[in-house]
Amino acid sequence: KKTAHYLYKNILEDNNYELRDLSNGDKKITNIDTLNFLGIKYLYFKNDPELFFNMDSFSPVERHKQLYIYQNKSSLSHYYLAKKIFSEENFDIKKIKTGDIFLKKNKQKKYQDIFLNNENSKLNLIKFKNGYYEFEYSSLNDNLMVINDSWHPNWKAQIFSNEENQIHLNSKIEIFLANQIFKGIFLPKGIYKFKVFFDTRKYNVGIYISLISFLIL
Repeated sequence: KKTAHYLYKNILEDNNYELRDLSNGDKKITNIDTLNFLGIKYLYFKNDPELFFNMDSFSPVERHKQLYIYQNKSSLSHYYLAKKIFSEENFDIKKIKTGDIFLKKNKQKKYQDIFLNNENSKLNLIKFKNGYYEFEYSSLNDNLMVINDSWHPNWKAQIFSNEENQIHLNSKIEIFLANQIFKGIFLPKGIYKFKVFFDTRKYNVGIYISLISFLIL
C-alpha cells in the first residue's frame, strides 16, 4: 500500500492518469527518482516507449510487438549495508542513493555512533521466498542494513542458533522502519546467519477465530 502511494504521489498524481496506463508506453515518467528509490528494476510497455520519450536511463531487454521490457540502470539495490545515517527530516527522494539510511529521531540517536565501515563486512542473500529472507553475514563492526521492501510491524529478524556462530552472547538483531517505507536492520558484529520473515501468527489466530465462529453458527 505504501509503495503504491509513493508511485501515485510522485509519478501519477500530477499527470491525471493511472498506474496501468504506464504500460501503454506513451505516458511520460516524470519522476525517475521515485522508480530508483523503490528499487523498480524493470518496466514493461505495450508500445515502443522510445517513440514518445527519452529512454537514456533504461536499457532494452526485450523489444517485440506489444512487448517492450526495459531495465532501469539507476535503481537502488534491493538490500545493502548503510554507509551514511541521516535524520528522516532530511529525507529527499531525489538525492538518496545506495548506502543511505534515513531514520526517525529516536533510532538515529540510538545508532548515530556506529562506525559504518563496510570494507571488512560481507552480506549475502542465500535464500528468498515470499515473506522470507535468509542472509549470511560477517563483519568486525556493527552495521545497519536496508531492505528495499515495504515495512510492516509484523516483519521480524532473528539470528539462527548455530555452534559455528561467532557473535557475542548478548548481541541482538533489531528490525525497524527506515527510509520512510522500507525495512532497516541493526546487525551486531560477528559471523552468523539470520532470517527476516513476516510473522503470520496474529493473522492465523484471527482466521481460526473466524472459522470457529462460522462453524458454531
